[in-house]
Amino acid sequence: MSRRASCERHDIDEQRLARWAKNYLAPPRLAEVAVVGELPSARSSSLVIELGQARVHVERSVDDELLARVLRVVGSVC
Repeated sequence: MSRRASCERHDIDEQRLARWAKNYLAPPRLAEVAVVGELPSARSSSLVIELGQARVHVERSVDDELLARVLRVVGSVC
C-alpha cells in the first residue's frame, strides 16, 4: 500500500507521517557510552552514563522510551 493510500485509509496527514518517519523511524546513531565506576549490582537503584562531556544519572525505574529519547538528544549535541 502506498503512503498516500495508507494515510487516506487511516485519516492521517501525509506530511505529518513524513515528519514522524523522519524523527522516529530514522536509523539509530551510535555513540560511545561509558559506565562510570563499577557496574551497578542488582540491588543498585541507579547508574551514571557518560556521553562525551555529558553525564546522565539514570534511576532503575526510568521509562525506556524516555531514556532513549534523552540519550539521542544528548548524543546529538555531544
